[in-house]
Formats: sequence, structure tokens, C-alpha cells
Amino acid sequence: MIGQLNITNAVTGEAIDFLASSGNYLIDEIDWGGVNVVQNTYKVPQQVGESLESVDVGTRPIVIYGTIIGISPTKTLGMKWSEVYAQREENLNDAKDVLNRLISVYEDIVIEANGHTITGRPTIPIKYSSTSTENNQVMCKFEIDVLCSDPLFDGDDKVVQLAYLQNKFHFPFGSVNPTNMVVFGELVRIGTALCENNGDAPVGCTIVIGASGGQVTNPAIRNVGTGETIGFSGLTLEDGDTLTITTGTNEENAIHHISEETRDVNVIANLTQDSVFLQIPKGGAYITYDVDEEEQSNVEVSIYYTEQYFNIRGM
Repeated sequence: MIGQLNITNAVTGEAIDFLASSGNYLIDEIDWGGVNVVQNTYKVPQQVGESLESVDVGTRPIVIYGTIIGISPTKTLGMKWSEVYAQREENLNDAKDVLNRLISVYEDIVIEANGHTITGRPTIPIKYSSTSTENNQVMCKFEIDVLCSDPLFDGDDKVVQLAYLQNKFHFPFGSVNPTNMVVFGELVRIGTALCENNGDAPVGCTIVIGASGGQVTNPAIRNVGTGETIGFSGLTLEDGDTLTITTGTNEENAIHHISEETRDVNVIANLTQDSVFLQIPKGGAYITYDVDEEEQSNVEVSIYYTEQYFNIRGM
């Protein structure tokens, strides 16, 4: 059982904690919904059975049932019962107002449970009970209905660095012999690294390629196992520039940040013809980068991604 939820409005940043046994907002029940999966198959003449072509994963409806409690004033000594109940009703109505602002059919919400998050859009405004036994001066039952177009829960954020600048000292530092060279940083070249994915599905990633100390021309990122590559032609990163590639489904993009001019340029048109927006498959993959030999000491490469799960602990 999941005993605590945090719901955040993705636009306003307002958030509420929902608990199982205390506070203004109590969790009664959570229906995490079912994810519709369609297996697309085909067959040829005289084939026994069918061949699996692809798998389509649908949306996830979530329904959260709970109770808002009108909390009693902390000091009731000398108060009449009518005054206590009036303050509880005021507290209850204030809590309803906060919940009404949080849940909007025009704004996404982020649901966090047991260290995982899922994003969805409320399908109706907050639904309150219509009976006096469930909606009165001291408590009110409510229902939140959400549709998650991406039905998977986000888990751990991962970072894999293929080449990066390692700092050699931290300020302040002592006197230095002027006859000796001071090394401020050293480029660490890993070259090829395993991007592990312990989640339940392939995930897109964000690849950041930077130029440090010189130019980087026509960089490419490659899946060692499959040979799939995302590469560029006619593209030069000057010292201080970065190239940010996003490969998530419906998020595919490539942006060149030009440091000297402090502006961003979309460089999708510079992709090579056989480029593939690489995803990190379930289980993981070895990823490497390709740049000209004389530019190896100028490049920094980092890969960022988030594992995703159909079910989480406590569901």
C-alpha cells in the first residue's frame, strides 16, 4: 500500500502532501488504472500462427479517492462547541480552495509516490461528495481523475560521462613555484561506456556534447551493439559551445548553443541521412562517440536519462 502522495501542479508549482492517517488531506484509495497494450501482428500465406510486428502501449487513467479533514484549533479551552466547529469548517473550506487551485483541467500535475513520479492531466475538476454524511462541517470526501498520456513511472535519473573535464584543485590554493606548470583540469576520456537501463521500457535520453579548449567538428554518437548512429555534417562547435540532443519520443531535437553570441540554433537540418535518435534499450547499451582524432582532447560528452516502470513498490 502507498501511504503518502505528493501532487504538484506542473505550471504553478503549488503542491500538496496526501497522507494515509494524518493532516488535512487523507488518502482513502488509489486506483492506478490499467495500461492498454496492443500487440500488432502480421502473417504471410501458409504461415502457422502470426509474427509479432510491434507493441503499442496506451494511456493510464488514475483515480485518487480521499478525505479532507477540517482540523480543530490548537487551543480550544474556553471556546464553545459552535466556535470550534466554525473554525473547523473554515479550515475545511480553506483546504478545499487550495485543492481547487491545484487541480485544473488546463494544467498537468506530477504525482510522486515511493520515489517515483508520473505526469498526467486532470480530466474533470475536483469531484466532491454530494451527501451530508460525506460533505459537512468537519470532513469532505473528494475524487481526483487523471489521464497519463505517458503511462510509465519515472525512476532514477542516470548520468553517464564519456569524456569530461576533471578539476585538479579547488580555490583557494597555496603558492605555486613559477617554474612549474599548474594543471587546472584534465580531460578524462572514457570513450565507450555502458548506459544501464533497469526499467521496464526503452527510454530516450539527452546527450550534451561540449567543446572545451578548441573546435569539435561533426560529432557523432553511436550504439556499439547495433551500430545505430546520430551524426552531424557541416556543424562546428567552437570553444565553449554545446550541442544538446534530445531523443525521447515526440521530443526529438538538436540545439547548438553558440557561446560567443549567447544564442541557440536548431541544427536538425545538419543531421546525417542515416541518423537515428538513439534510445537506451531495456537492459542497457554500450554508447560511444566519434570525432576527428585531432579534436579528441577538445570534446566533452555526457548522457542523461531516466528509467521508467509500469508498476512501483506498494501498488
